[in-house]
Amino acid sequence: RGLYVLTDLKDHHIYWQLLALGAIVALVGWAVNRSRLGFALRIIGNDELVAAHVGIHSSRAKVALFVISGVVASVTGAIMAPRFTYIEPSMAFAPDLSFQVIIMALL
Repeated sequence: RGLYVLTDLKDHHIYWQLLALGAIVALVGWAVNRSRLGFALRIIGNDELVAAHVGIHSSRAKVALFVISGVVASVTGAIMAPRFTYIEPSMAFAPDLSFQVIIMALL
């Protein structure tokens, strides 16, 4: 089943919301890089075994980073949802959309 999205948001409102989200993501990325989590992730990236011996819980750090990225993705989807008047799973999980995202990343 789909869902009707009935709002009066215009494209310029969505643009400013996404711009603000981009600024927040940059700020959060900077804060994570300067925090203990960022330090732990750099150590894990170099050598996970060394990180475990030093006392860093690698699974906890990875899950924290996964949660942060999931929050960003969900907020982006919530901001973009009003662009469409009707949302259904077949729209969101269409193969052409998945390929388009991969091609954009490659280009």
